[in-house]
Amino acid sequence: GTNAAGGNLGYYNGAGTGATSWAPLMGVGYDRAVSKFNSGDYVNANNFEDDLAIISNLLGYIPDDFGNTYLTATELTVNAAGAFSSTGI
Repeated sequence: GTNAAGGNLGYYNGAGTGATSWAPLMGVGYDRAVSKFNSGDYVNANNFEDDLAIISNLLGYIPDDFGNTYLTATELTVNAAGAFSSTGI
């Protein structure tokens, strides 16, 4: 979040620029291409909480229903405009 003076209250601003920029979800990622759950695995990290571990301890994980290899992966469809899509989580 920000305060009235425009500071970020210690949230991490992320890294990179353009298409390769990123920030943690609980950081300041509104101007970044990607935001991700945090585990403190980046340079100059000041928060080492593992967000996914905290969430999964409360909610658990659902089974992975998509393959992890070329032969078992779910095929993506491509529409006339060239956009890829699939269904599921």
